[in-house]
Amino acid sequence: MTQLYRHYKGGIYEVLGYPKHTETGEALVYYREYGAIENEWIRPFEMFFSEVEIEGERLERFAQISSLEVTLPHNPRIQVRVSKTEV
Repeated sequence: MTQLYRHYKGGIYEVLGYPKHTETGEALVYYREYGAIENEWIRPFEMFFSEVEIEGERLERFAQISSLEVTLPHNPRIQVRVSKTEV
């Protein structure tokens, strides 16, 4: 199951895995921009799940969300057809 997170600046990201640093054993988070093939990053686990302070308010750097909360941009090339089936 895909784990989705919203960055405090608004971007949506999916976690691809939790590798460890080869030299230090530090826990890392391997993630990418949701729906993108490129734009992959690795960030220390502690930093990924840390809080940031914006204008005096403490926010999660990445807050987990459900796939139902994700709205992808409209793409006119994608067509959805719904057919009715009789029972």
